[in-house]
Amino acid sequence: MQKTKFVIAASVIFLISAFNPIKIVEWKVKEEYVVKWEHGTFKGLKANISFDEDHPEKSKITATIDARTVTTGHDGSTSEAKLALGVTKFPVITFISTSIK
Repeated sequence: MQKTKFVIAASVIFLISAFNPIKIVEWKVKEEYVVKWEHGTFKGLKANISFDEDHPEKSKITATIDARTVTTGHDGSTSEAKLALGVTKFPVITFISTSIK
């Protein structure tokens, strides 16, 4: 009986220590977020950030933005920006992290 209790207790301790909770923090950017830069704005940023506190190298960031929403405040330069981005062929700009250090 004592041996059985010892084996059960040892097994419980092993299982508890073997399965530490994973500390991953998830963030999402609000879709109405506007990205402002020196020459204009983009609307419709969507982003997910997954941060693993114990293994930062396993963390990742993904983000997309609607390229069609680019505005510069001037019709001519907004049209040029959309043409340069190729928004008809590539309506979404995507960023996917390859490493985090």
